[in-house]
Amino acid sequence: MKNKRLEILQKVANKELTPEQADERLLSLFIKRSWEIGKKIVVIDCIYGHEFEENAVVEVVEHEPSYMAKWLCTDGNYSWWLSEEEGYVC
Repeated sequence: MKNKRLEILQKVANKELTPEQADERLLSLFIKRSWEIGKKIVVIDCIYGHEFEENAVVEVVEHEPSYMAKWLCTDGNYSWWLSEEEGYVC
């Protein structure tokens, strides 16, 4: 978790994230918000492979319980499977 915090802070220093975006990401490391079908998700990482842009807002449309907690999400054009580590609930 320490490395994730440092990555987020580095992105603020590099002006890749605003302080407000960093706050949300830092909070998401400590507060587990439940993903559910129909929830809006902000994409923050690509761990297992998807092609959403970072900071894209997507909607959860399907769930496949597994060790990675896979959630099928769509941006209206494309659909990809995400894990809960790759985004946070808006």
